[in-house]
Amino acid sequence: MLPNLLMTGIYPGSEQMRSRSVILKHGHPRCVTRNVRFAREDFSHHLLERVIQHCGWHKVADAPHAAYPTLVREFFANFNPDIDVPESSHRYKTWVKGQWIRFSPTMIDRYYGLTRTEVVPLPAPHELDLALVARYLYGRDDAWPLATPRFMHDQLTRELRVLHIFVSSNINPTRQRTRFTEHRAILLHHLARLRKIDLGAHIFEFVRELATAVDSQRTIHFSCLISGLCLTQGVSLFPTEEADPPAALLNARSVENSETKIVARGGRVHVAPAMNAGEDYPDDDAPAPPPAPAAGLDLSVQMAQLMAVSDLQRADAMTRSNLRTSDYQYHQLHDQMSRIGSRMETLDENVARISGTLSGLSQPHASFPTSASTGPPPHPDPSASHLPPGST
Repeated sequence: MLPNLLMTGIYPGSEQMRSRSVILKHGHPRCVTRNVRFAREDFSHHLLERVIQHCGWHKVADAPHAAYPTLVREFFANFNPDIDVPESSHRYKTWVKGQWIRFSPTMIDRYYGLTRTEVVPLPAPHELDLALVARYLYGRDDAWPLATPRFMHDQLTRELRVLHIFVSSNINPTRQRTRFTEHRAILLHHLARLRKIDLGAHIFEFVRELATAVDSQRTIHFSCLISGLCLTQGVSLFPTEEADPPAALLNARSVENSETKIVARGGRVHVAPAMNAGEDYPDDDAPAPPPAPAAGLDLSVQMAQLMAVSDLQRADAMTRSNLRTSDYQYHQLHDQMSRIGSRMETLDENVARISGTLSGLSQPHASFPTSASTGPPPHPDPSASHLPPGST
């Protein structure tokens, strides 16, 4: 008997449990992301490291715990919808594998080793001048009004691009990083100015909204945190549950490779060099405008130069597009590999079954001679063939 489950309406056989079990059975949300690990020694003089040090987010950046997708999906499938209701007897608790575990802002702070001292509340959009935010993030005076409906990742300064990768992976995760809303821009501006937020409350509200959303196709985030909280509270794993492989380590070289671009200067292909940390970076991700045709050149030569520059810019745009979709393609490839592995296991079982059947069919034929090495049968005695029956 589970009397506590009856009090919240979450019990085996209930309509709510059946609906959530369907979500778990079919694997929705269908993708589980992991925290990005950062090689912090490569960013020791970077804005990212200053934010980590100021906020005490060492464990957030290191992603120390493995992620178990099946466990995380069950956490979301059986999430307690009354977890933040003051009158609920299971406030700040949720049901995972036959037991109640605590999930609250305080538990998140304890897991990450955080404190709530020097927390500065995040301002609302109407409390902040977005023009100042845009100029700060883009590093130029003509950033406002925006040329696009949303803020663009490739328009940020280099240090803020790295910080945005960290924020969009481990703080306010999303799979859409190329463009973002004013709310994320305010969060990025807030952290870049070394203003600490209440991370435990922020993550708790993020997970609660994600777990209780009607859309079951949404991607699951904070898998490392949820796995760690479940395991540290005694939730057991099935023998078949395996952890996801660790996320790729993000270091300075990988960041530089993602930012390398080809621009046209004087008709030559030039790889833009990396700028030193601490500089005021211009908008160096925008493609360079075509150079004006030199005076006195033949029209055919000018057209050839313009066509060459156009081809370079088109190749640059395709490269940036491929880089932006690499994260999504990685998760898609991971899901496909998991499905292929399951199919291979089924195929191996079928092959073993067929081999056993063929082996059984070959047994009756094993007694028949397969060669003439035994020689012909002996000839009968001619004298014995003419004796009458019963004679000696």
